[in-house]
Amino acid sequence: MADGEYVCFIDADDRISDDYLEELYAATSPEKPDIVVTGNVIELWPDGSTNPRRVGVSGKHLLKTPDDKSPLVTTTGLTQNKLYKLSFLREIGLEHYKGKSVSEDNYFTICSIALARTVKTIQRGKYEYRQHHSSITKSRKKANDASIFDVYDQARSFVSKQLNDSDMPAWHSVIWERQRIDFVNFHNELAPPDRGTFRKLAQQLTQGNVAIEQPSGELRRIVKYYAKLVLTKLGLYHPS
Repeated sequence: MADGEYVCFIDADDRISDDYLEELYAATSPEKPDIVVTGNVIELWPDGSTNPRRVGVSGKHLLKTPDDKSPLVTTTGLTQNKLYKLSFLREIGLEHYKGKSVSEDNYFTICSIALARTVKTIQRGKYEYRQHHSSITKSRKKANDASIFDVYDQARSFVSKQLNDSDMPAWHSVIWERQRIDFVNFHNELAPPDRGTFRKLAQQLTQGNVAIEQPSGELRRIVKYYAKLVLTKLGLYHPS
């Protein structure tokens, strides 16, 4: 139901600078790119502390090739720091991932960046990305979560149907790299006893394209994990 030249997604609990939309829209002239991306993204933590978030933007540029655009995918899956040309989204028929996944933003980001003819990057406007422990990306993860695999399968399928054959090999590599990074982060946030299960599942469901190394000292971490559970039930340990 959007009506306008460009569309922007802003999470309800995040904050933007007063000039955020003005700066992003001003950057659409004169090139009228399919996407405008700001690198000025700040993580805002509950204790009031902040830090810059890496989003793959290195300055003010007009990006066209897979090599130029790939850092916008491999660095982050964030959709909110971007302005999208509405006619472009409708032309390629892109909608958000159908379902609920900790990786759902990666679907929209991969598809839009890969298929955009031009992407303009700037460092103006400020997006404050609020971090909190109740968000879906911070919640307890499950080793057998099929959605994290489906997001990337769907993205590869969507892009391959619309991209020309000469560019697709490059984007296959980019998507696998984004998936590898995402899976490593997902793996490290699992409870230690669940990590081995996820490593095997990742190896199997990606046909070996994503392999996660077993971390050193894993047995010690598993023993420590169960020891804390027992001590917590006995009232002898209180997680912070």
